[in-house]
Amino acid sequence: MTENCTIYCTGPRPSIKECVRAIFTCTNVAEDGESLVIQGTGGTLRISSKKFEQQGDEFSRLVNTTCVHFEQIETTAQSAKARLIAHVENTECILGVVADPEFDADERFNQAVFAIAKACDGVVFNGYEVLDQNGILLLDNDGKSESEN
Repeated sequence: MTENCTIYCTGPRPSIKECVRAIFTCTNVAEDGESLVIQGTGGTLRISSKKFEQQGDEFSRLVNTTCVHFEQIETTAQSAKARLIAHVENTECILGVVADPEFDADERFNQAVFAIAKACDGVVFNGYEVLDQNGILLLDNDGKSESEN
């Protein structure tokens, strides 16, 4: 389950509008500064983008705290953990995804999140578990992983 999540992208920022419009064909999409706001029939989805600007900026702090969080997880899936940390360290763009509960309940929500992750070579972190672009569990806070070592 993706819920509200963060996508750590190692590729360039994708055309989020195109990813979302391919799934939600009748959706109103508007840009709001650094954010993209998608108005669905049952609520709103907001996607905010962060990129590196300078040492110590919000992007850098988020990458660093995320890496520290994953480094502290005890797991037997050390290879998967190392690949995940390397992915976060190489992040070029961070996308914050926040959905109204009604929007989140739409069965296409997860499809949209993973389409965006696929378009930017991203992983999806919901605060408890990290999923790859296909929804496979890379690592959760309990150290579980479905990823091959």
